[in-house]
Amino acid sequence: MIVVGVDPGSHRTGFAVLAPRRGPVAADWLIDAGVIRPSKTRRTMEDRVEGMVEEITAIIRTAGEDSSEGFARVAIEIPSGKVGTGSRRGATTSLIVYGFAAGAIWAAACAASDNHCYAVTERAWTRGVPKARRAYLIAAKFPHYRTAMAADVGLDAADAIGLALWSFERRHRAWIATPSAAGLTTRAGDHGAAARPC
Repeated sequence: MIVVGVDPGSHRTGFAVLAPRRGPVAADWLIDAGVIRPSKTRRTMEDRVEGMVEEITAIIRTAGEDSSEGFARVAIEIPSGKVGTGSRRGATTSLIVYGFAAGAIWAAACAASDNHCYAVTERAWTRGVPKARRAYLIAAKFPHYRTAMAADVGLDAADAIGLALWSFERRHRAWIATPSAAGLTTRAGDHGAAARPC
């Protein structure tokens, strides 16, 4: 089983690939993690988002090929409802751009994982722990991340690792019980849950 955590954004997207059955110690589970940043040569927002979509699609497909199940399970962070709030100039535009990017990444992740993806609100998995504290906890648990932490400027890779780990710990019983998908494919009427399937 492979779990991919995705922390989408309009300027950068954090990702993490975990193989929870790879060893008894969580530190051994981390296969890859990092931040996708659009190339500065891409001039328009659409081009930058397209570049991130291409990269996250490749990461998820590669993880799926490496999985014994033939697909990767993908957890994508969605906002709890207060992204970029405020009355400052440009806040509305920022929300629109973020929504555009997050929606494109969501659609690509669902397609690349054969709909074995689900959304998790930031509030559900972080339980209010500040981002810097979460990154410190991830660094303590995953030594490979600790060595690369300085390059994770927005701590997006740390969030992706934390989300993937939380997703496995929260949902692993269902995944192990029914390896086919454990109900993670599209369902009608599943509104308001902290973790929603595609």
